[in-house]
Amino acid sequence: MDEPTQAFQPPTWTDGQGRSWQIDADPNAIVLSPADAQVETESIEIPQSEWRQTITFAPSGSRVVIHFDTGHQEIGFMVPMEEAKSLFAAMKQRDALGASAPPVHSTLEHAAPAATSQTRSKRATPAWPKMTALPIVAIGLASFSFVPIVGFLIGAAAIVLAVMVKRKSRDNPAHLHVRTIATISIYIAVVGLLISAIATYAMFNRPPNLSFLKAEAYRELEWNVGAVIAAIVMIIIALSFHEAAHAITAWWCGDGYAKSLGRVTLNPMSHIDPFGTVLLPIVLAYAGLPVFGYARPVPVQLGNVPNYRRSQILVAAAGPFSNILQAACCLGLMTLIGALLSLVPGVEVFHLCDFQPFVEVRGIAGAKVIGGLALMLKLGFLGNLFLAFFNMIPLPPLDGSWIAEHMLPNSMGRFYAAIRPYGMFIFLAMIYGFPDLIFYFLIPAIEIVGWARELIFRVSGF
Repeated sequence: MDEPTQAFQPPTWTDGQGRSWQIDADPNAIVLSPADAQVETESIEIPQSEWRQTITFAPSGSRVVIHFDTGHQEIGFMVPMEEAKSLFAAMKQRDALGASAPPVHSTLEHAAPAATSQTRSKRATPAWPKMTALPIVAIGLASFSFVPIVGFLIGAAAIVLAVMVKRKSRDNPAHLHVRTIATISIYIAVVGLLISAIATYAMFNRPPNLSFLKAEAYRELEWNVGAVIAAIVMIIIALSFHEAAHAITAWWCGDGYAKSLGRVTLNPMSHIDPFGTVLLPIVLAYAGLPVFGYARPVPVQLGNVPNYRRSQILVAAAGPFSNILQAACCLGLMTLIGALLSLVPGVEVFHLCDFQPFVEVRGIAGAKVIGGLALMLKLGFLGNLFLAFFNMIPLPPLDGSWIAEHMLPNSMGRFYAAIRPYGMFIFLAMIYGFPDLIFYFLIPAIEIVGWARELIFRVSGF
């Protein structure tokens, strides 16, 4: 005879946006009802048949992130473990709900009533993926496999490492994302090897047809609407990858809070801040001041995850690392375009001699389109490199300050923690009050960007 169970008491939870909801589980559905006037929506009913696809449990220390993804909206809650177990138990007590319950992390599943064999199936998706360093190294190597000549060794090493990672993790369902990144690394390396082969052939058979024009002698290559739009597009893409890298790294480290808020995505609308990304740069440009902006910060709650200090460093470093990978991809595509153009007789590539990134292609059909694509890739390359090194400045609220806080001795860590609430004001004061000091911090970035521009020209002809 089954043991009697305690009736489920509908709790009231506050989601990641501060809205209150009443959660009720009846025999056929879970119902989310607005608990106050701040939630301007109707009740959301999730039928039993959709629980597996809609609901995810993600333990975070003594609390649990419960994520509801209805397809129309995502709602995330971080609640005490006991309340999450109560909801999970209520779901398990329904008829044959073991097959319909959402996948649950082992910590929560063992704390709740016994699950059926179907819930414990190897097909169940873990609450968050487990990640190791090897696939990150593999995708990093693969991103530089396009380099002529030496790219063959780099690409081969990336493929071998990715295959080893896939073989080592194939029997572990928690390493699904490890295998995915290893697979992506193989694809990138194969494409990179193809680019390297074409670029190597072009280097030894037909050098690029390059011509140089001084800015004062060629006024048609100026900042225009198309160039501004290209720059904005590349900046938005760079920021989206940057913020998504923070969110997914936090997820890999065991913090599912950012994912519950829908930040593990490349959708720019999830990362754009109306003021910091749009309004502030426009106002600064109109006022003739140095232009900067920012995306919506990714919220993380790493206080209860294992290896807290290491996790903070990894999450902070993930953004600049993603910018470096994007810069490598842009350079790889420019290398391919430049190598192909160098093999076509009669094609000429014109450049400006100053810092402006403009190029013009002549002697081939679609020359304007090719020149525009080269401009976007060049802006993406230079912009991502600059963002990577700029964000590594150890000044709040930049990523480098988090890395410094957790790598330096505890006394310096406490100093960073004390000034962090005033970080934006300090940052603005440094930019507009002490620009020479900011320039000092940016010297490595400026030198690397200058070296990179030379590399672009030598490798791709752009």
